[in-house]
Amino acid sequence: MSIGAPRILISLQRVKENVPDLPPELFTFSMATPPLVSSPQGRLFLRKDIKLFVVIAISLVLYKLFLNASHHVVQLIVDVAKCRHIPLHNDEDNEDERLELELWESNKVVSFNDNITIVEYSSSIISSKVTPTCCCPTSITILKQWLRLIRFKKALRHYVVPFLGLVVVLPLIYKSPMILLTTSSTIYIHGPEYQIRFDHVFLATIMVSLFNNFKSLSFMAPQFPTMTLLLTKFCWAYGYLTLILSAMTLPFFTDVLACFLKIMCDAITERNDNETGNGNAFPMRKEYEQLQQLAQQATAAANPPALPVHPLDPLSVLEIQHVSNVIKAHFAGVNISFNTISLKEPAKKAYYDWKEKNGPIPPRIAYYVIVKDGVNGVTEGFVDIPSSTVLTVKVLEGVQPILAPEDLQRTEEIVRTDPEVIKQCVLSGIPEDDMKNVYCDAWTIGYDERWGASRRLQQALMYWRSDEDDSHYSHPLDFCPIVDMNEGKVIYIDIPNRRRKVSKHKHSNFHPIHIKEKYGTPENPSGYRQEPDTPINITQPNGVSFKMDGNVMKWSNFSFHIGFNYREGIVLSDITYNDHGKVRPIFHRVSLAEMIVPYGSPDFPHQRKHALDIGEYGAGNCTNPLHLGCDCKGVIHYLDAHFSDLAGSPITIKNAVCIHEEDDGILYKHSDFRDGFQTTINVRGKRLIISQIFTAANYEYCLYWTFRQDGTLKLEIRLTGILNTYIAGEGESAGPWGTIVYPNVNAHNHQHLFSLRVHPRVDGDNNSAGVADCAASPFKTGSVENPYGNAFYSDKTVFKTVKDSLTDGSVIRTWDLFNPQSINPYSGKPASYKLVSTFCSPLLAQEGSLVRKRAPWAAHATEVIPYKDDAYGYGRLYPSGDHVAQWSGDGARGMREWIGDGSEPIENTDIIFWHTFGITHFPAPEDFPVMPTEIFDLMLRPRHFFTENPCMDIKPSYARTTKEVKAGKTNEDPTVVIKDSTSVHAFGESCCKK
Repeated sequence: MSIGAPRILISLQRVKENVPDLPPELFTFSMATPPLVSSPQGRLFLRKDIKLFVVIAISLVLYKLFLNASHHVVQLIVDVAKCRHIPLHNDEDNEDERLELELWESNKVVSFNDNITIVEYSSSIISSKVTPTCCCPTSITILKQWLRLIRFKKALRHYVVPFLGLVVVLPLIYKSPMILLTTSSTIYIHGPEYQIRFDHVFLATIMVSLFNNFKSLSFMAPQFPTMTLLLTKFCWAYGYLTLILSAMTLPFFTDVLACFLKIMCDAITERNDNETGNGNAFPMRKEYEQLQQLAQQATAAANPPALPVHPLDPLSVLEIQHVSNVIKAHFAGVNISFNTISLKEPAKKAYYDWKEKNGPIPPRIAYYVIVKDGVNGVTEGFVDIPSSTVLTVKVLEGVQPILAPEDLQRTEEIVRTDPEVIKQCVLSGIPEDDMKNVYCDAWTIGYDERWGASRRLQQALMYWRSDEDDSHYSHPLDFCPIVDMNEGKVIYIDIPNRRRKVSKHKHSNFHPIHIKEKYGTPENPSGYRQEPDTPINITQPNGVSFKMDGNVMKWSNFSFHIGFNYREGIVLSDITYNDHGKVRPIFHRVSLAEMIVPYGSPDFPHQRKHALDIGEYGAGNCTNPLHLGCDCKGVIHYLDAHFSDLAGSPITIKNAVCIHEEDDGILYKHSDFRDGFQTTINVRGKRLIISQIFTAANYEYCLYWTFRQDGTLKLEIRLTGILNTYIAGEGESAGPWGTIVYPNVNAHNHQHLFSLRVHPRVDGDNNSAGVADCAASPFKTGSVENPYGNAFYSDKTVFKTVKDSLTDGSVIRTWDLFNPQSINPYSGKPASYKLVSTFCSPLLAQEGSLVRKRAPWAAHATEVIPYKDDAYGYGRLYPSGDHVAQWSGDGARGMREWIGDGSEPIENTDIIFWHTFGITHFPAPEDFPVMPTEIFDLMLRPRHFFTENPCMDIKPSYARTTKEVKAGKTNEDPTVVIKDSTSVHAFGESCCKK
């Protein structure tokens, strides 16, 4: 057995959850002062206790030093533990006393008769990763009794010395692998066959007894009134030191520190009450608050969650909660709301040093964004999870955070109860008692020069429903409240010069009851199209062909990691291809980094409608839980997503990512016409699809990342949902800027533009990029070079600087990501992946517009920049900057900062490739009341990467050679031809008979 990290830290709570039959006393630890320190004798033990504390500290340091040592102690540890005489009591006349404890699920009785008995048990006590077969249990109950009956000196002789012998001496002598695992209360010495378990709680109890001696000494000596204050300051300083050292020592130090600090807080309160007799007078309030904050820090630092198997794995529920606790402790006394807790991905070099060079696992760091109540701006920083350390705290003024789902719901609540909004609704024709049917889509305000980014604002796009099941997009209102989220109120209402009453036209909707009302007949009551109930089922009776190891996918020579975060949603990392035994890197990271949906109406305030949905809301935050049979069909594997709510508590989106296979049609085929197409080969392919669906207010975005067996990576986006609508008055024209899609409903023209971020690693870290245009020969017909006038070629340009890479998509062109050092032996050209993208709508907002300023990346079809790490990990992620909401577009941020003057070299180096693609949407009635999916896609295809078709080793569905045709034979070799037992004739044989 082996572990990748120096230690595995697993909380007692996880042990309890995994093995519910453990006795409850194992999870009970009383902080009551032991009897031996409840009298003035406590002062006599103080000096000895300090010595003991030093011995324990030294033993723990030695334990840490030898934590990863290799030793051959399996049988010897068992022998030593069996023979080691450790008294459980101090009464020499009571040697026959026996303590019995039922041991977990094995139902075996373990006898304690002045020794430790090792017995076998069947269940794992940690997790599926650790399955010990033998245990030496020492229950907390026994330890408590032990402490009451023996002196510290005897405890030192009978417990600490044997412990040091096992952990320090034996590793120097014996040489077989063994692992030492720790939880917050237990040391596990785990070998191939046996495991011995020691409770940290014994040592922790000794330390707490020592601290209680401090307390007893100070309060039993009233002649020293400053003793408590001095001890408080001493312990406060010691506590900070312990917090620092806790990352390098055993995790139970922080447990003990937390308990101790709570004791000291109680001690200060007790002293205050004793000396002043007044609970309100608190002369030591400062020290108390400092200790209380430190206690919270220590509590948060205790029990860090287990490290994940893979450094790119998203934060787990336990990690999110732990980071939340650490941040709350750090900002104790400040009212905060959590905007973001997410993984800070490790630096690229650190990741590949770990993966490819057997280096240390990269630091596990969380990125956080919080908002302080009543304070504009944000506070962000990083937390080191294993050490429970807040690495940075950065206060940013003049920026606003991403909108959380709770923010959107809160805005609707604020708007509904605002007196001025109610007044405007009445003017629009909505009774005051019907406000329950008033709704709003809360959008970030984009940017409004009246307030800038000094206040955290949302604009509320207003609607009304005639009943609860109505589609409010059929009844838009003509005014727009502005809500200050920090103040929790409407601060302004934008009202047009021309007022329009709400439409009371019978609504158009998509629910079954409305379809029945609209289209139902006596012959067809449901109203739905009368078609045979002939579902198309996807079956895989032999199971799927992909394998998942945590978040690492292996499928048809591909291997990659599936990540997921609050902002980008799906992130595909470390994509490699096994080329006949040689693992070749292709991409380090691929994701959708940003998008913008600019609307084309010039009327105020519609210029504010240009949602940067990924940066302002988050594709991950808005992800739907997917459902079997409708969102995904077939044999499905799901991944959940975990985020933080405003209170810092973990929330889970079940089935956020869908993974499944589909038939990919013909992969390749050829038939020979010479023998009537009898000589043939036909190979059908599979495709692997990783998908998510997120809802950004009115629109749904269905994202399908597809891997094909020919080495292609494809991204398909399907747009559906409901058009964003605005009210049109009776007889009012939508003009050139929109379309009347339903009575009194105007849908404005708009675009959907996405920023694809590709970090290539084609056969290595140093790559180049270029553009290839389809070009006719420059030589005229009849010339020597082009005598027949039919010549054309691919005109390729290699980008040498950032400025060279700022291309558009107005001509027929593709882009290459290639390694100039990896040359194909046949073509003589560099190995590359080609981007094929035919949906390259240019950004139609003009130069100087707010849209163009806030989305500088959308001005070009491509940008290529050098990659650079951030201070704490992976960098250059978001082309509109880290904080997009209410950014004016002024200043150097995101892509504008990275481009600079365009002079940076990008040839044969570590680069990031950005591509803007999407569609321009001119709405039509067919898009309402809900829009049928509109599909567009792009592909990254291998070019000069392989020496032949990479699908040659895919088993054909049918194959027959010319020799077999001449011999009248059919190839029935099961290793070559796939037997299809599911495909049948739709109409029997009748369709084929003459």
